[in-house]
Amino acid sequence: MLEAANSRNRLSLLVIGPRISRVSIGEAYSAYKRIEALSELADLTLFTSHCDRNPVKEKDFPFAKKVVSWKEPSASSILGRLDERVKPTWPFFYYKVRQWLKDQRKRGVTFHIAHQITPQGARYPTPLRGLGFPYVIGPVGGGLPPPPPLAGEISPLSLTRIAPIVDAFRSRFDPLLRKSFEEAAIVFGVAPYVADILAPFKVRDFRVLSERCNPNSKKPLPPKLSSQRMEGPITILHVGRVIRTKGLLDTIRAIALLKEYRNIHLISAGDGPNLEQCRKEAGRLGVADRVDFLGRIERSEVEELYRRADIFCFPSFREPMGGVLFEAMSWSLPIITTSYGGPDFILDDSSAIKIEPDEPMRFASKIAEALRRLITDVHLRMELGSCARARLASLETWRENAEWILTCYKEVLSKTVED
Repeated sequence: MLEAANSRNRLSLLVIGPRISRVSIGEAYSAYKRIEALSELADLTLFTSHCDRNPVKEKDFPFAKKVVSWKEPSASSILGRLDERVKPTWPFFYYKVRQWLKDQRKRGVTFHIAHQITPQGARYPTPLRGLGFPYVIGPVGGGLPPPPPLAGEISPLSLTRIAPIVDAFRSRFDPLLRKSFEEAAIVFGVAPYVADILAPFKVRDFRVLSERCNPNSKKPLPPKLSSQRMEGPITILHVGRVIRTKGLLDTIRAIALLKEYRNIHLISAGDGPNLEQCRKEAGRLGVADRVDFLGRIERSEVEELYRRADIFCFPSFREPMGGVLFEAMSWSLPIITTSYGGPDFILDDSSAIKIEPDEPMRFASKIAEALRRLITDVHLRMELGSCARARLASLETWRENAEWILTCYKEVLSKTVED
């Protein structure tokens, strides 16, 4: 018996994904916003997970018809950021979802369609296959190789170098992974390049479902847009996981090249395996007093940092999309980023200073030069900030994005009926 929809006969939708959270950043937060919008259009049941440091409560999802959250083993918290990158608890999550769905089926409950919305990597087999209803996956991303000039600073033994090799092998020889993607009605990708990543799979239908959404079109203009200053302190903000490819180390090196500007201060919001390396580099270069490392902080605190910042510097050189860029755009911040991967897809030259990745010290010099331009030219800061916000406003909202996804669901169901 199909789970009854409400009186308006809306779709009964199941969404699964680990650690989806309204207070996180990155894919977990994007998934939350997408689910929030989808819940306005369908009867949405969510199956997610949580850990000790990131609890999930039903009140965090007031819009969902039902929320099921599995508590991950406490050992996952000990691994810190490593477990977020490799997701060692995924096999357990897979099993819990399968068992829960089989139990629901015994009770006569099923769904019109299901959506595995995270993880973003195309390396996780889905527990949704073979259960009697169609499913979609994504948006998936990742797989970008680091630019050759910067690859030398990434250890050959790091996950950044090893993961693509393992993924390529599994995409050809892991039958469970292959079936997961090949039996999906649709696989969404964050950008067109993902089609190449998925080439080893015989995907039925690939569509781009990017993070290029206007996260908050009603957010008020920050005061600084009309009161940018030539003198006084200048706050430079970097938000994201502290891994080598996110560019925080390069930003610190750039700050060290701007010793003549004593009024600049860099704030880093994020945690990760390279945080200690960045601390040491700041000390070695004599700029420790000009850099604040806040680590992992609450979403509300991140928003306050955006509000107070003058410049957003995010020179990530292996970024599949870059959700933090949308957040910076919504706060009318002038942006420094790279002309590679997701950032190059999101921003144009009117809304950011984009830097081509280069050999480490030349890369830092380019970032320093971009910062110098913004530090000394208040009008350029205002122009880039205004254009960034205008570009964001031109993008579809989460609601519009959800309406398009709903259309995709209906296409899938229509084909299912025909078959």
